[in-house]
Amino acid sequence: MKFYLDMLKKDEKVSLSLRGLYEKCGYKKYRMSRFEEFSLYAENKNFLGTERILTFNDIDGKLLALKPDVTLSIVKNTKATRQNAEKFYYIENVYRFSQQSKAFKEISQMGLELLGDIGAFETAEVVLLALRSLNEIDSEFVLDISHTGFLQGLFEFFKFPASAVAEITECIGAKNPHDLTAVCMKHGLSEADAAAVKETALLSGSAAEVLKVAKKLCKNQRMKTAVKELSECTDIVRADTLFKNIRIDFSIINDIGYYGGLIFKGYVAKVPRHVLSGGRYDNLLKRFSNDLGAIGFALYLDELAGAYPSEPFSVDVVILYDGTDAGAKLYKEAAKLLDAGKSFWIGKELPRDIIYKRVYKFADGRLKEANDA
Repeated sequence: MKFYLDMLKKDEKVSLSLRGLYEKCGYKKYRMSRFEEFSLYAENKNFLGTERILTFNDIDGKLLALKPDVTLSIVKNTKATRQNAEKFYYIENVYRFSQQSKAFKEISQMGLELLGDIGAFETAEVVLLALRSLNEIDSEFVLDISHTGFLQGLFEFFKFPASAVAEITECIGAKNPHDLTAVCMKHGLSEADAAAVKETALLSGSAAEVLKVAKKLCKNQRMKTAVKELSECTDIVRADTLFKNIRIDFSIINDIGYYGGLIFKGYVAKVPRHVLSGGRYDNLLKRFSNDLGAIGFALYLDELAGAYPSEPFSVDVVILYDGTDAGAKLYKEAAKLLDAGKSFWIGKELPRDIIYKRVYKFADGRLKEANDA
């Protein structure tokens, strides 16, 4: 088994390990076709964050799309109720337009979704699995957590129009305190109120420290509810050894048209962008006339390949043979190595780019250690 794992790339190792973790926690694998009716994505393009979707016509003329997302398919097909939750995980390739390459890319993605009656425990369960998922990639990681209600309550208190919210949100997401202050004052706030918005929106740090300050900064019930739900979640997760890797950061921005409640993003040491993203998306289910709670996250496996290169391919034994007197006898020797738990490579010349411990030559129906090994 170790030999097999050594052969895998980082993203393959992670997906194999996490599959076992998710199934232990009661999540079953969700499988979907490579394509779906285009209308599903066209009607939810804001959730996808793009209008660029690969489409084609089926033989009956129906417009189909290569899937850019898995969550929409799960939401469309869920049979969950408030009494009977559904828990899924998936390992799928999605097809999305890349702003960097200006071309469509096939992206390897893994994630999980929990649909049903979502309370503090269910929220904490998904957060814990997000922590374990990041730790499987790299022990040096951070999971940033926020709550959409905190900023929404702040915007409501200052009565910002929609145009101002868009500008302010952009400044918050970019963590730009100078422009944030300027935009707030442009929309009629005093210098003192603009400073209060900046202090509140850019608040981040350890859970204990931030929640203590956040409680004092609450200006209405919506902000208080957000802090309360964050506190309930972190109080449960606090018992986990990975709790130290959680940071609360109210500058995290997700599409508030779909996300409502706790949201989060995960970062690992060797990747400059977030590799995990998720949160509560009850608002998406409402678009499907489904009065359920939902929470989940996606893990972007493609981000790991360049940052975590594979270990050199290695075997215990190399067996060289000249092509004669092989057949069943050589097969028998290979079987002995497998039974002994040894890995091997068989060929006519020493392999390139493979690390090996010992070299044998197969001659006269048996193995002989090579003199030049």
